[in-house]
Amino acid sequence: ANKREESADGRGKMGEGGDDNNGSAQALEPTVTCGGHTRGINDIAWNPVSPFLASASDDKTVRLWDMVTGEPLVEYRGHDSFVFCVDQYQHMIVS
Repeated sequence: ANKREESADGRGKMGEGGDDNNGSAQALEPTVTCGGHTRGINDIAWNPVSPFLASASDDKTVRLWDMVTGEPLVEYRGHDSFVFCVDQYQHMIVS
């Protein structure tokens, strides 16, 4: 199962892992690491119908990432304070 991990170091990780047959969680193995935020990441949102990940950070930005390559696509600036949440709805990013 795909899993996501927010990070205090400004790096978001997507990986694969899941529950074993005994119900305990297996270790998250990163498949893509997205680096670029200068402060901690508070939230991430993955759109299951497109290969994009959005991230919200204490650096007052929201970023959009290509989940195939891990490369940053867009940096949205303009928040006056930390960005605590982000979501994707159809072709919109909401924070």
